[in-house]
Amino acid sequence: MLDRRGSVEISCVAERRRVRELSLQWLSRVASVAPPGLGFTSRGFTQGLRPGLKYGAAPRLEFEPVESSVEFMATVRSSRAPRWYAIPVRVCLVTFIATLLCFAVSLLLAILGTVIVGAVRGVHPDMRIAYRMIALPVALVAGSIIFVLALTMEIRHYRQAKALAAIERVS
Repeated sequence: MLDRRGSVEISCVAERRRVRELSLQWLSRVASVAPPGLGFTSRGFTQGLRPGLKYGAAPRLEFEPVESSVEFMATVRSSRAPRWYAIPVRVCLVTFIATLLCFAVSLLLAILGTVIVGAVRGVHPDMRIAYRMIALPVALVAGSIIFVLALTMEIRHYRQAKALAAIERVS
């Protein structure tokens, strides 16, 4: 049993080594044929070509970690300040779309309910009830709730973005 496990472990190690070698061979081939503008060279994904290395020559594939520094972070553009006039537009758009969705779902359920009740009672279903008495009031109540929630969330988001923009300006 010990030999069997040992041989399995040895074959697993050999298989891992073989997969690693094949991966490195494939990556070196990709590095040798990649155009220089793609940023993939024999030095890694983020580094440029070494001064003495010609295009297409990849003697050895080495990966170097990307350095995280203050200079790198300083080059990132800052986000623009939040605009207050975007709040009503987003709130109205979200409220309109969500109210339409609630109206459609409630109308579907109301039509199904009306048809089932009409079939059980043996009468022709009156679809005006589905529109007027069920779907429209449900959509109006849902729309008003969605409006209040969307307005609250947008104001909260605006204040948070405004505070973060002020902190970003200071630092």
